[in-house]
Amino acid sequence: SRLTVVYPLKFKSEALEAFRNYVAKVGKPNSIRTDRGGEFLSTEFDEYLKTQTIARQLTQAYSSQQNGTAERNWRTILMMTRLLLSDSGLYESHKHLWTYAVKYAAFLYNRIPKSILHGSTPYQLWFQRDYDLQQVRRFGCVAYVHLHKQQREDSKLSDRAVQGIFLGYSAQSKGAFIFLPSTSRIMESRDVRFDETRTIRDVDTDIRAQKISPLCVDVGVDSSDKARDEADEPKGA
Repeated sequence: SRLTVVYPLKFKSEALEAFRNYVAKVGKPNSIRTDRGGEFLSTEFDEYLKTQTIARQLTQAYSSQQNGTAERNWRTILMMTRLLLSDSGLYESHKHLWTYAVKYAAFLYNRIPKSILHGSTPYQLWFQRDYDLQQVRRFGCVAYVHLHKQQREDSKLSDRAVQGIFLGYSAQSKGAFIFLPSTSRIMESRDVRFDETRTIRDVDTDIRAQKISPLCVDVGVDSSDKARDEADEPKGA
């Protein structure tokens, strides 16, 4: 099906835990093919493959073409990630959100028809159903999250919504990830409205426009006041 699942890792030692999560979510594969990276050749990883009766295949050093399908997929996902970050403006000011861009790139990749799949998408072949493309939104666009009564500081006068940036959808629930630039916090919600014509560049501009510059007053000296002050000064003997 060519379905692609992405697990961003902070450390290479997290590779085994990510693979465990993959098996629990997708199912146990008959075999896997990896390079000879240390994260795949650890004793713990080897023992897990044996207990799960999963065959291991290794590529030769400096021969990434032996795992060509995975390498091409990763190249495509990485290229899409760069485009998403550039178009959204997040690379300029919030590049630490790159993991959300990678996940959303995989999200889009699985829903794009492939010629090798005869026009079908990986999502269609894996889940045996179509996907509602109306849910596909522009990554990094402005989003407005409805605040429920329990989330408001003052139920009578406070805002009913908060402005944020769309970062993709949750895989565990029917909700969207929204980044709030004002607090640098990420919240998850299903009550969201999107403005795909605006990005974080427009939000930053709005914030700067709302700032009031300090008022500078140039205090001049009136000539008549100056003359009076000079007249009042004591004269020398």
